[in-house]
Amino acid sequence: MKIHAGYVISYECPQPTPMILTLSVHPSRFPDLLTSDRMQLDPPIPANTYHDGFGNFCHVIRAPAGRLTMSTDFLIQDQGQPDTVAPQAEQHALEVEVLIYLLGSRYCETDRLSNMAWSLFGQVPKGWSLVKAICDYVHNRITFGYEHASPTKTAWDAYTERRGVCRDFAHLAITLCRCMNVPARYCTGYLGDIGVPPDDAHMDFSAWFEVYLGGRWYTFDARHNKPRIGRILMARGRDATDVAIVTSFGPCTLASFKVISDEVTSAARVGR
Repeated sequence: MKIHAGYVISYECPQPTPMILTLSVHPSRFPDLLTSDRMQLDPPIPANTYHDGFGNFCHVIRAPAGRLTMSTDFLIQDQGQPDTVAPQAEQHALEVEVLIYLLGSRYCETDRLSNMAWSLFGQVPKGWSLVKAICDYVHNRITFGYEHASPTKTAWDAYTERRGVCRDFAHLAITLCRCMNVPARYCTGYLGDIGVPPDDAHMDFSAWFEVYLGGRWYTFDARHNKPRIGRILMARGRDATDVAIVTSFGPCTLASFKVISDEVTSAARVGR
């Protein structure tokens, strides 16, 4: 299938402000692009590009005082298949290259949740069954609502408050997986309403996570808690700190925000 995706995002800055933008499609999806995912900046300003330590494609800019609008619009080919389900995937001994995804991080406080994790999941068979049990637990514990969003909310906060947005579902599930010795990393990107009933709520970028089982990474989504079609990965990292769409080094205010991710071959739908 073909997916039409993009965004229009504006910030107001009271003074010139350096920013890191992590808004591009992940390099692993570059071969699938049918048209260029090229960021447009209004007013036009220089942007330096680089790949960060996690392999994400980033831009560094100096936003001028006043309003800055960043946008893109592209077509991408997608296999149209739901997330892989592999109940046979096993949990192996720790591998050096994924150890970083077992450690605590800014939003994933493994030290605060370890005892609870082992009390809940210590008797669950290791591997796919364990990760699925964690997703079920997080999905049932947290109530979703955009009014519950907070940029400072951690996995511990989501666990105690029992409410949040997709990033909070991901952070709590990632933390519990790490506590149970399953390497887990945070993902962000587009996820439209493809293969599911359309959601009339305002669209945002989506957060999910990946776990390392049986020598490869698998996608899990504690918020939706079922395989989905049409994910377009933008960035991966330890948690939301590593993949924030905008990291500003000074005060700025979000002025407008629009994201789309629609299947081209079906009636127009704005996704979630």
